[in-house]
Amino acid sequence: MVPVLPPPVLEGDGLRLRPWELADTGALRRLADDPVSRRWSASLSRVFTLDEARSWIEDRQQRPSGWAVVDPATDDLLGRVALNHFQEDGTVAEIGYGVMPSHRRTGVATRAVATAVAYGFGTLGLVRISLEHAIGNEGSCAVARASGFAPEGVLRSAFHRGDGRFDDVHLHARLRTDIP
Repeated sequence: MVPVLPPPVLEGDGLRLRPWELADTGALRRLADDPVSRRWSASLSRVFTLDEARSWIEDRQQRPSGWAVVDPATDDLLGRVALNHFQEDGTVAEIGYGVMPSHRRTGVATRAVATAVAYGFGTLGLVRISLEHAIGNEGSCAVARASGFAPEGVLRSAFHRGDGRFDDVHLHARLRTDIP
């Protein structure tokens, strides 16, 4: 089943995953301004202004399963997570994520991925969720491993840096039948 709009609010392991709001514009721009985010996120690499951040959020508001990851007590933006690229029959999707610099290496990405994956396999009935990251992105590789995504191979020159160069990509995946 392909999800419907808007995505539900999800609570999990000290995080809240909620739909994007225009009030997130400033925080999203700060995330996009971070050199690590700009380097590894194809979508955020094109966000330079508040208007572009607002457009990014408006685009995500039209998608069925993309969330702002926030602190449940303060609603401060901690990161983002989304299930994307659903196959037509709704059984396979890809997961993507990012974390505010001040919250990296605190488990936010792993916890957000776990919450989104549980929703994908449970509520949506997905059979497979893939996770791709540029080979040099060691942080994302660590999140993939910690989240139970098995390595499947290398996609050559699959990540466009935006400057005419391409990186190879690690492909990981989890199946609904995998033990986390």
